[in-house]
Amino acid sequence: MGCIRGRLKTGGNVPDKKKSRQDVLTFYKRLFLLLYLATILFTVAIELVFVSAGKLTWYSFFLGLGGYTVAIAAIILTSYVIVLKAIARSEMDNTKLEEGMERYHLIVENMADVIWTLDMEFNRTYISPSIERFRGYNPEDAAKMNPDEIATPESLESAMRILAEELDIEKRGGADPDRSREFELEQYCKDGSTVWTGVTTKFLRDANGKPVGVLGVSRDIDDRKHEEDKLKRANAELDGFAHTVSHDLQGPLTAIRLANDILSVMMDEPFTESAREDMRRAVQIVDRNIDSSSRLIKDLLALAKAGQVPDSVSSVAVSEVVARVLDENAGSIEDGGVDVTVDDDLGWVTTHPTHVYQVFSNLIGNAIKHNDNPNPQVSVTLLESEDGNHRYLVKDNGLGIPPGDLDKVFTPFFKGKSGETGIGLATVKKIVRTNGWEIRAYNDNGANFELTF
Repeated sequence: MGCIRGRLKTGGNVPDKKKSRQDVLTFYKRLFLLLYLATILFTVAIELVFVSAGKLTWYSFFLGLGGYTVAIAAIILTSYVIVLKAIARSEMDNTKLEEGMERYHLIVENMADVIWTLDMEFNRTYISPSIERFRGYNPEDAAKMNPDEIATPESLESAMRILAEELDIEKRGGADPDRSREFELEQYCKDGSTVWTGVTTKFLRDANGKPVGVLGVSRDIDDRKHEEDKLKRANAELDGFAHTVSHDLQGPLTAIRLANDILSVMMDEPFTESAREDMRRAVQIVDRNIDSSSRLIKDLLALAKAGQVPDSVSSVAVSEVVARVLDENAGSIEDGGVDVTVDDDLGWVTTHPTHVYQVFSNLIGNAIKHNDNPNPQVSVTLLESEDGNHRYLVKDNGLGIPPGDLDKVFTPFFKGKSGETGIGLATVKKIVRTNGWEIRAYNDNGANFELTF
């Protein structure tokens, strides 16, 4: 979710370490020198007392002083060497510890996952710095947040239920102390968006195995979750597709089968004028239902192709596309007395020409076919846009779309009160989604479809 910021140090603190080591060595040199001198002076003072008391000759004094000096020097030197070795070991241990801590901080602060801990009062005791890249909050701010500021209500309810289950398992006893629990949370980000996370938790325990906290790792699964949602929608669409196709094809096939049965019976009867008429009606039934089936299959193929990303794009004159669509619908326009108005210049867009044609063909075709106004009007307008996009409005002056159907009109096989296959607007939506365009339907003195390239 963000760039990884390394904090690897490159020996910038070496001079300080060297200075500190020299200071320690200087201290111990002075300390042992003072101990040596103090010990010699103490020995000299004691022996002088014995010389003054006549218990020790001067010869013995100097002889003993020499021996004591050598012995004390050996002891002091040996002690100094031992201390130096201890200092060296300590420095090696400290160096290893610092290197380990440095690696630890580098890993924790730059890892994608968020590590966190809670005490048994559910206060956050640690949150790794990666939360800032993950959700936009720094660890200090995140630690102060209330539970309802962290996750959505549904996710929070799920997490609390899982926690209650785990606490109940602890009360019953006998469970695996090293067990972990995995679940998904939809969490809030600082910018107001949400992100799906996969969370793995387990109890932290004391030496007696009693839970004293919770260790958790949160991982970004937002992309995976969106892909899963897409797959669910695709499966639901496929399920509806299979159900509707089987239903819609069953009707024409049943009618064709019935007509075929009629024709089979009539083949054995005298060929009268009445029989001729019955045969003509049976043939019409077959023709009508074959046309219906062909139209459904054609629309299904268009819907399937609509989701394919175009291999190439080119500059498309929208006015020419709209003129072609109107020419193809000239018969319906004349028969219905539809008044069509189109802006003189609809501009150019860079995309696949067939996709532009399919979109306007379906939108304009629907506006012409389903306009129930006695004086039907259809208009195609280029709207103003400040962001460089092209916005178009295809509008009719009919009764509009029933409010309850506005959010369904782009659903595959949704036919409304006067639809045919229910695939036309679904094809439009699929093309729009494939190309990253936008479309919305609303009512304003008729049905309005606003399209943005």
